[in-house]
Amino acid sequence: MEIFTKRSTAFTLACLAFICFSSLFTSIQSLAQTKAGTLEVIVKGYPNKNGSITVGVFNNKEAFLKDAFREGNVKIENESRVTLIFENLPYGNYSASVYHDENDNGDMDTNFLGIPKEVYGFSNNAKGMFGPPSFKDCLFEVNQSLTRITINLGKAGGED
Repeated sequence: MEIFTKRSTAFTLACLAFICFSSLFTSIQSLAQTKAGTLEVIVKGYPNKNGSITVGVFNNKEAFLKDAFREGNVKIENESRVTLIFENLPYGNYSASVYHDENDNGDMDTNFLGIPKEVYGFSNNAKGMFGPPSFKDCLFEVNQSLTRITINLGKAGGED
């Protein structure tokens, strides 16, 4: 009877060890599948150093220009370019919008027709006809440790 108990205990311990290692392996695999990278957004083409630059990063078309997945804002210190960095961004497809908040009021200022008064731009330097470009036109992919995009700002109506 004592031999049966020792074998049973050894078998139970072996099963528990197998389950623990299987769970650990599955967890490690799951973490490896959730890869993330850094997005570096370089913004050029703002007319002066007043105010700040705001970047919105969107991960689906329903939220595009409404509810950014990630958002960043930086004071302008350099007249030629500003860089914003978004770390730990899950691999996937995104679109980005940028505007120069020249008066630093936290809003994209528009005229009475709703046309922006402050310069703006989109990833892929996409331009829309009679409105903003589509989410699809602005799509870029984050699929490596560092993805770098450059957005050139321009006025409403396609003026650069």
